[in-house]
Amino acid sequence: MKKKPFNQFVQDKRNLVADQKRRSVYQPEEISLSENDLLFNKNGLNVFIYTRISDRERAIKGYGLENQKVACIRFLKIQKYKIANAFVFHDDGYSGGTINRPAFQCMMDNINNYSNLMILSWKQDRLSRDVSDINNLIRYLRSHEIDVQSVIDVFDTDSANGRFRLSIQASADQWERENAKERTEAALIRKAEIGEWPLGYIPLGYKKINKCLEIDPETSRYIIMIHELAA
Repeated sequence: MKKKPFNQFVQDKRNLVADQKRRSVYQPEEISLSENDLLFNKNGLNVFIYTRISDRERAIKGYGLENQKVACIRFLKIQKYKIANAFVFHDDGYSGGTINRPAFQCMMDNINNYSNLMILSWKQDRLSRDVSDINNLIRYLRSHEIDVQSVIDVFDTDSANGRFRLSIQASADQWERENAKERTEAALIRKAEIGEWPLGYIPLGYKKINKCLEIDPETSRYIIMIHELAA
């Protein structure tokens, strides 16, 4: 087996520690049933509302976390669910291409603490945009008798047809994510090929003029000092 480079090994360890720290400090938002006119029953459903938005989606679509939460609460009202407890798990600025998200992991850590549980999201792709992740997730939740619902995408995960439709939708979501990524990478490469600086940040020692990088006399001296000290 090919070993990872040492610097990659160190970075993986740092990412793992950072993720564990985020999960340990994350606290879900508890919803007041009375303030939101939701039906209360101490033996009713326990509801986990999951919301997520990536930085790219925020810039393009703007359907934020609060709007997703409001849509889910409205769904619970319309369906007239009787609810014992309701919590919201927000992942702000996280891609759906991975399940390594603090709120999502906190939600999964808490599913064994409640019986008669339902996980509700605005759309299925809030949970994941990866087809293998969504299939594994649905399979895992069904094995724990946990219901999965979404406001926009209505799938019956108890039937073979429903799970098939869910898999197709997840595949389409994954295709959309990967296609957008390819388009973005192609645009960045094209910018670099014609001499334009394609990224948002400006490296130390340079300044951006007419979309291109030029040496900045004011800050480039720090780069020279760094090389002299390292020599």
